[in-house]
Amino acid sequence: MEAFHIIGGDAEFNVFSSIPPRFFRSSLSRPPHIFGLETDVGLIQRDPFNEDIPGTLKALESFYPLKKQQIEHTASKLLESGCAAVVCDISPLGIAAAADAGIPSVLVENFTWDWLYRSYLSEEPRLISYIEYLEKIFSMARYRIKTSPLCCRGSADLITSCVSRMPGRARNETRGMLDIGERSLLILVTVGGMEGEIRIPMESHRLRDTFLLFPADKGSQRRAGNCIFVSKDTDLFYPDLIAASDLIIGKIGYSTLAEAYNSGIPYGYVIRSRFPESWILASFMEGHGRGAEVPEESLMNGSWISDIEKLVSIGRKPPRANNGAFEIARFLLSILDR
Repeated sequence: MEAFHIIGGDAEFNVFSSIPPRFFRSSLSRPPHIFGLETDVGLIQRDPFNEDIPGTLKALESFYPLKKQQIEHTASKLLESGCAAVVCDISPLGIAAAADAGIPSVLVENFTWDWLYRSYLSEEPRLISYIEYLEKIFSMARYRIKTSPLCCRGSADLITSCVSRMPGRARNETRGMLDIGERSLLILVTVGGMEGEIRIPMESHRLRDTFLLFPADKGSQRRAGNCIFVSKDTDLFYPDLIAASDLIIGKIGYSTLAEAYNSGIPYGYVIRSRFPESWILASFMEGHGRGAEVPEESLMNGSWISDIEKLVSIGRKPPRANNGAFEIARFLLSILDR
């Protein structure tokens, strides 16, 4: 959405999502209209590294198949708000509602839920009915955009580079807000929005001119020695924190990978062994020489700190010019002009 406005697109966005509105307020210079709505199930997790397949099946049974009234109600909201197109981040409800309203839908994905659920069929064979149902829904999309790194091939109207949000502040400005000097080493430690019991490394206080930055669920920004804790509710934008860092340590996921890759920041990543996307993302980072694996146990107990020198030696690179967000924005402009 931000890229669309940067390239001169003049349109308002309506977002149908259960994501807290503050996420969009901090991410966008022109905040969209927010409609609180559950649009899919996804994958239920017990903790940052372990999936809850029984819980996921229960949620799928409750949500699918989509109810006719649910689709029609969402379609009426699309029409009432004057939507010219519906962009779906693997949301089945968005695609179904767009079809009901006669509005073109654009599916943006590096994987879809049917592809992901197949990896858990051996544990839960009953997932097959939802896989087949979701395959049909996703095939209804008018346009299909695939974003690198791709998890599944297939036909696409556009294949893009890595898609990420863009930093809003200069690196030195963000560091100033954190009270960190330009030459200090800053390491961002995260598990991708599910901040579990990550242990602060016992040896961290011995690091010279090195700071560890931890996103926190709540509370004000605070510092304990060379550890800095930043709440999601602060004015510090997550892509700014990434761009201000010299190294990222944490669970591998698309958004963090894309923001690190496009900002040129090395990534010490933890692979979720059963989550199929993890291996593809890790292969991408390793293939581009932009990261190295950190064992899950090492992240959780803090022993990764002994590998700092090796991970930092991967080195920062200049930010990439070809953010896939602009490729998608140009595509959206082209279909709106038709």
